[in-house]
Amino acid sequence: MNPSSPQLDTLPGVFSLLLSSTRRGARFGRLLAVTELRSWGMPSSITERAEQIVAELTANAVLHGRVQSRDFRLGLSLSPAPRTLRIEVTDARRDRMPVPPPGMSTARPAAACCLSPSSPTAGELCPTRRAARPYGRRRIFRPCTRRTDPANRPDNVFDQGKSVALRFSRRAASPAAPGSTVPGAWSVPFPPSDILAAHSKWLYFQGLEHTLRERHPELAHRIFFNPGGPFFYLKVDLSGESGVALAITRFGNTETWAILDPQLDGEPSVWAPSTPGEVLVDSLAAHAAAHLAGVPVASPWRWHQSERSDMTDLADLLTDSGVKVRRVVAGNGWFAYGPRHEPKLGLIESSRGHHLDAELPGGVLVRVSIKPNLGWTAHVHTPEWNAWGRIDLSRALTGQKRPVPGLPLASTSVERIAEVISGGFGAWAEVRPWNPFRGYSQPSPFGFNHVDAVLAQLPPLGFNDLREGVDGALVSDSHHVEWCERRPKTPKNLLKPELERMNGLAAAAGEDAPKRLILITNCGLSRPAASFADQAKAFVFHLDPDTGQLDPLNPRAQEALPPWEDPRKHDLELW
Repeated sequence: MNPSSPQLDTLPGVFSLLLSSTRRGARFGRLLAVTELRSWGMPSSITERAEQIVAELTANAVLHGRVQSRDFRLGLSLSPAPRTLRIEVTDARRDRMPVPPPGMSTARPAAACCLSPSSPTAGELCPTRRAARPYGRRRIFRPCTRRTDPANRPDNVFDQGKSVALRFSRRAASPAAPGSTVPGAWSVPFPPSDILAAHSKWLYFQGLEHTLRERHPELAHRIFFNPGGPFFYLKVDLSGESGVALAITRFGNTETWAILDPQLDGEPSVWAPSTPGEVLVDSLAAHAAAHLAGVPVASPWRWHQSERSDMTDLADLLTDSGVKVRRVVAGNGWFAYGPRHEPKLGLIESSRGHHLDAELPGGVLVRVSIKPNLGWTAHVHTPEWNAWGRIDLSRALTGQKRPVPGLPLASTSVERIAEVISGGFGAWAEVRPWNPFRGYSQPSPFGFNHVDAVLAQLPPLGFNDLREGVDGALVSDSHHVEWCERRPKTPKNLLKPELERMNGLAAAAGEDAPKRLILITNCGLSRPAASFADQAKAFVFHLDPDTGQLDPLNPRAQEALPPWEDPRKHDLELW
């Protein structure tokens, strides 16, 4: 051992366990090794080094030594003289044992945790089959009624899809005295997968408790971890028996993290299962500190977000101006909605961008969004319309209309957006969307005019300079409109080369500056073509030949559409 290596000053210890040859088993072995070393009183410097070694060895055992229905073994042993920590990982490839160098002994050491026959208590494992069960009922394990001959015992008793019966029999170390009795053998069903899963959660919660105490020492005397009961939870006591708790909740078949307040009258803070532990404990500490101080939860935690962004800053500004912010969706798109006794899980994909829902007097709802391609967009929903209408942010801020939907992020500030939204209809003045977007309905059952159908749908989306030209053609000062109608025998999707050709025609159509492409077609679009359309800032729509409805074919066109869902559909009901 080199001089810089830490020294071991703990009592001897031995630990050994079989783990499944999966990534989950490798992760569980690493967590288990750290917990065991901490229980031995090992210094943090040695524990960190050992954690890296165990992670590397278990990963190699899972990736390179995996055998179907076989487990690998993790062993830790601590010897006092010389002070040495031994880490052993044995993979399942017994047919490929390492070849020792010349001169090294080939004797295989005995297992450190093996019980000798003369010990007072001996353990024996034998596999059993799982009893057949109908769908929807609980698992039933058939107890083992026979002993397995050690000579015929399988190499790995923790087989996938089987349970294990753990038998304990007490053997006397010396001959029994006359008249004395020796207790008989007994067996109990032992499902290793369920036990390991529960123990893995227990270890993770224990790690969260340790992280919470380290990152927030001012709350250390209030932290309580419940290791038993029907479920685990990490709690910060407030007063009496009330507190803020972090637990794993289930919505249907999905498990998520949730932070619950003591009154249970607010919206729970729901987080994805992959959320880092540091984010969870910081959110728990922020909610607890707010309750202790009697103040609102600090931003961005009050909006169930882990980092500040334009959306959280906008929510703070609107709240300061008296506007009720209903929901903020930025990095965390998980939320609960529906009845309180049986809430449902809502999930908003990150590809839809960030948005904020605010409520103005009179039941007017406003959704402000930041789209990846279009920038700032805003839409309004009123009770009398029962539909969404577009707010022209460009005209409200600068007095000029833009020929495309959205407003670039660099052209305005969050403060200016907050002023427009909090001002209500008075700030929008002439840009009030009197005609909400309701789609397109055919004027006659005998057909429709394609130009009229497009003009009825694209200008309300923000294509303000689109109009009908000579001979029924669609013209625009900033866009070039192309029509592409495929016959039934031609391929169904437009390919990238065809879209590149049309984009070149659109660029050449501009006199002073290149024009952007708006493509109306009756066929589909390949993925490379859709990706190129976004790069070229083009909008591609599919025109239904039967109904005249326009449907977006690339993400940029999808972002131009208004919200379709009822804004109150995903609310959490009051008690």
